[in-house]
Amino acid sequence: PPYEPYRQRLEQAPDDHPVRLELARSLPAHEALAQSLDQYEVLIEATKMLDDVTGDLQQLVEEYHETPRVHRLLGDTYLRSGQLKDALDAYRAALERL
Repeated sequence: PPYEPYRQRLEQAPDDHPVRLELARSLPAHEALAQSLDQYEVLIEATKMLDDVTGDLQQLVEEYHETPRVHRLLGDTYLRSGQLKDALDAYRAALERL
C-alpha cells in the first residue's frame, strides 16, 4: 500500500512526527480510519503538531460526523491547546454519538 513507507520509517524513528502525520493523513483514503486515528492519538498525547492535527480532525469530523472517536480526539486537541470551550463542545458531540 502507498502508506507502507511511512510505517517503515516510523519503525526506525518513532518520534518522527511529520512522518506520523503523513501516515495518519494517508490512511482514511485506504479504508483505515481507526488506524489513522491511532496515529493522530499518538501525536496528541505527545503534544506534537497540534495545529495540523486540529485542522485534519476538523475535516474528518465533517466526513465522519457520526464517529464518536473523531469528535473525542478533536476535543483532546482543543484541550491540549487550551481551548476549553471548544474541547467541551467536541466531547459533548462525541457523547451524543455513543
